[in-house]
Parts: sequence; structure tokens; C-alpha cells
Amino acid sequence: MSKSIGNVINPYDVVRDYGTDALRYYVVGGVSMFEDSPFYMERFHEVYNASLANGLGNLVSRTMNMVDEQSWLQQYQSGKGHKTLLPL
Repeated sequence: MSKSIGNVINPYDVVRDYGTDALRYYVVGGVSMFEDSPFYMERFHEVYNASLANGLGNLVSRTMNMVDEQSWLQQYQSGKGHKTLLPL
């Protein structure tokens, strides 16, 4: 990448489109600490879809479907939620 050539990826654009956590996730997992690492928007998009949108999104969706919202909400509102273990 070179600023003079104009092929620089603006991190603010990535954050605007995907969020700060997605960029952090990619940098932590996909960038070498000891060498220069190329940044390709296509690769970032692949990692974002595979790991974050699909993987974590499915996990959250399945977990929320397993929780019985009504019983959890009733226990929480009554103040007894911290005293009981919710069955999954």
C-alpha cells in the first residue's frame, strides 16, 4: 500500500462498515506480530462472514432460542433470578 499511489485502505471506512470489534478480531487473528502483513479487503470480508457473521451469529441465535425468555424474564423481574439456576 502506498499513500502516493492511492491504494490505501482507510480504517475509518472499515470501522464504519463493519464495526470496531470486527476490525480488532481480524487484526488479532490475521496479522503477524513480527512481520509486515498485507491487508486485503476481500480476505477481511471472508473472515468476517465465516467467523463473525456466520459462526458467532449462529451461536448467539441458538443460545437465545434455548433460553426460555418468559421464565427468565419473570425471575429477573421478581428479583429471584440470581438465586436460581435456569435450565437450558
